[in-house]
Amino acid sequence: SACFDAPYKRTDIVVRAFTAMPDRRLVVIGGEPSRELQAIAGPNVHFAGYLSRRDYVHAVARARAMVFAGCEDFGIALAEAQACGTPLVAFGRGGAVDIVRPLGRDAEPTGILFRKQTEAALIEAVDLFEAERQRMSPLACRDNAARFSGTRFDNEFLAAFAASYQI
Repeated sequence: SACFDAPYKRTDIVVRAFTAMPDRRLVVIGGEPSRELQAIAGPNVHFAGYLSRRDYVHAVARARAMVFAGCEDFGIALAEAQACGTPLVAFGRGGAVDIVRPLGRDAEPTGILFRKQTEAALIEAVDLFEAERQRMSPLACRDNAARFSGTRFDNEFLAAFAASYQI
């Protein structure tokens, strides 16, 4: 799994949770990890640092899932992961609620949402993801991300404009 490092993204929760699951591998992408994160990380946690755009896309596309414990208004990294065909395990607040088609609510789920911003809730979500991941296809993830494409935005904006001015 992959996650991204920034304090508000609550990478500490993800690192602690994966350290408690030594049979699962975590790759943390972005910046230099803090000493605190390095101190709590188990041997199954790898800090990749900043990656080139090409390497970033490759890492996300190869990940079993992207794990995100933060709360963002939208969360472009979440939509990008879906565009790469990668399912999400994300904290169920903010933009993740709009981006993830969660298990149980849709015929083609694209991820798991967890309700509490805790290690225990994340571990439970990862276990559920592992049990159900065959239901989350790369194609469903890519189709889901298409909702956020520039082409769709342009077409709907033009249609709304035309409708409001009855063009």
